Amino acid sequence: MNGWKGGGISAEAAVVERDGALLVASDAGLTRYHGTRDEQLARADWSTSGLEGQGSRSLVRGLAETGDGRIVVDAGLGTDAGPALALSTDRGRTVRTVRLPSDPARTEAERGSRQVVGAIAAHDRTIVAVGSVLRRATV
Repeated sequence: MNGWKGGGISAEAAVVERDGALLVASDAGLTRYHGTRDEQLARADWSTSGLEGQGSRSLVRGLAETGDGRIVVDAGLGTDAGPALALSTDRGRTVRTVRLPSDPARTEAERGSRQVVGAIAAHDRTIVAVGSVLRRATV
């Protein structure tokens, strides 16, 4: 992995799966590492231009996996219309964008503000996303 034993893995987020494999999310998509071999999963462009047009930077902020293998990635996909996450229901082979409900308590002044996901977590078959708009959190 990355050229030499003990060289590490490039990723912005990772989870250890039940079988000991390492599932990682990077600006290029999902990869699963089983010991010394890697399995390329869904490819995606989760990046944006770097500062002053220099290179690019990853938008990946979080990764979670449910007990039944659903994978959710916070890759900065939200807009002013509402927050969004990337979701895989086939153990990472494909991903699709899932729009989350907007905060119904948003005031008129907040309506033009971008809603973002602040944290994601999964347990058993449940996925939780905590988001925010301006200074108020929403679950």
